[in-house]
Amino acid sequence: MARILEAQRDYVDRVQRKTGQLIPWIFCYPDGRPIRFPDEAFKNAAGAINRPDLHVHDLRRFAASRMVESGVHTHEAMALLGMETPSIFERYDIIDRKRKKGAVKKTKGVLDTEPQRKVVGLRARHGEDRQSGGSGDGPKHRTT
Repeated sequence: MARILEAQRDYVDRVQRKTGQLIPWIFCYPDGRPIRFPDEAFKNAAGAINRPDLHVHDLRRFAASRMVESGVHTHEAMALLGMETPSIFERYDIIDRKRKKGAVKKTKGVLDTEPQRKVVGLRARHGEDRQSGGSGDGPKHRTT
């Protein structure tokens, strides 16, 4: 992904030098005009690499996830991807299986350091045997 963006940036730099204008967009024609609707060009490019099912948002999602995995702060990633709110960013930052396993491993590490606690049911706490319903040494109830 980085190589693709670098190559595109190099292209825009060449167009800027050739035309003598500052180009603030990522995709432009050779004369510097912005490509406002790159959908058709993207479809052609996706077809050329035998990925007709690829969408622009797939790349955005990929970038968001990889930035987070690399330790880029959410606000920085949002700025780089042109996202204005955290809720929009969260739609794109899909947690994959590897990250889920990592989260479980981190949680297990915390749980392993906590002291062990004995879990006791309410009846057992009063001395009753849970299976027989009251044969322990707890309070006795008389039935008449």
